[in-house]
Amino acid sequence: MNNKNGEWYKKTTGYIWKFIRYIWKCMNGRKWYSLLLLLSSLYVWKYRFEINQLKELNAKNIIFILWIFLLAFPLFSEMEILGIKVKKEVEKATEEVKESLKNIQTQIIQLQMNNSVSNKISIENTPLPSEKTLEDMQKNISGSEKEVSELEIKKNRDKNIFLFETRQEIEMALREICEKIGHPEILASMKMLRLISEKELIDNDTEKLIMEVQKITSRGIHGEIVSDEYITFVKTVRPKLLQQLKEISKKIEYIKCLNCGYSGYSKDGKICPKCGKDCSVDFW
Repeated sequence: MNNKNGEWYKKTTGYIWKFIRYIWKCMNGRKWYSLLLLLSSLYVWKYRFEINQLKELNAKNIIFILWIFLLAFPLFSEMEILGIKVKKEVEKATEEVKESLKNIQTQIIQLQMNNSVSNKISIENTPLPSEKTLEDMQKNISGSEKEVSELEIKKNRDKNIFLFETRQEIEMALREICEKIGHPEILASMKMLRLISEKELIDNDTEKLIMEVQKITSRGIHGEIVSDEYITFVKTVRPKLLQQLKEISKKIEYIKCLNCGYSGYSKDGKICPKCGKDCSVDFW
């Protein structure tokens, strides 16, 4: 019988010590909790024989209830004592959300890099136009100046910088047009050009010209050697090309036609693309 009592005592003592270690682990870093638990434990132990069935709401019973809550504190994810709120699960969830946001940002950056690489490959794998093709394209641009001013040559003495500036200006002009037709998102230059072409806002010759200029500028800004013939071609067509894109952007306006009810963009200013009425005039 004594052996059984001894074994029971050892097991009970072991469970108590495990629970105490668990409580101590939970108390680590919470001085206010440790202090409250210690004081309430001493108080309950001192008046343990006076606490009976909790029939009366006196100071001893209230402190005993508080002591029970303190013992059960590690089992709860959120608890408020004396105006102090502890949120273990919320803090854990916040860390998980932050980690998820970091992963999403990493995936977005990786996706942008993949799109950039694929766009670069698609452009660089296509051959540059021949000199005969360049001459034909220059002839198709009405009003282009074939003589490049000395000031422009000095300004763009560094070919790579000049090609980069040209590419950037073309992309900015294309992006301005795309924003006006309902595509404010960031897109690759070839994607923007395709969208504008599908809306029939640009003619085939200008579209092909932009594609050839983009090929040349892409080679230059990635460190490849570009001959003077191609540099001269870009310098020749650049002013007129940018002017054409600027005029296209100016003509695009968002309209609401009172005649046919059309609501959307128009590539001819205030002229409704559906019924042909001038929406700037009140015809009612």
